[in-house]
Amino acid sequence: GAPTIATAMLPRRFCDVSKCEVARVIRLSKGTVEDISLKVPRAKDLGEYFHDDLYPDTARAGKPVLTLEEWVSGSEPNVTGPLTKSMNVNNLKLFSQRSEAEKNAKKKAANASANTFMKQRQEREKRENERNQVFNQFAAMATSHANWAENNKVDENPDISDGEWSD
Repeated sequence: GAPTIATAMLPRRFCDVSKCEVARVIRLSKGTVEDISLKVPRAKDLGEYFHDDLYPDTARAGKPVLTLEEWVSGSEPNVTGPLTKSMNVNNLKLFSQRSEAEKNAKKKAANASANTFMKQRQEREKRENERNQVFNQFAAMATSHANWAENNKVDENPDISDGEWSD
């Protein structure tokens, strides 16, 4: 691709939390502007949860602690800490607060899926080994037939040498 001219990281509030997107970067090159998404891989069946382990509360944008008039008059902000906002805008269940039954059900489903995959893999390997055995048997038969045919070659006219044939 073209060389990068500039990049800019968007604020975290622009990330798509339903897709476990943890950062978004805008990349500028000579003629293109690309939106690059950085995601944490998670199982698809965990989409019903808000992944609070990835998204702590973020700085609240758009709400100043002082108005212009308050700041000009020298007022002090009346806050005890930074203004933050949860990124869980859809009020999904928190990933960290899943019940033990939910956690175990997901593990059992994952184990069942892994067992099915392993069985399918073993069956595929078994079929491949059987095909290889049959192929090797056919190859041995072909070699045996070629050796037999070479040993039993019948010369049609033994009295005429190859150089005596005319066109």
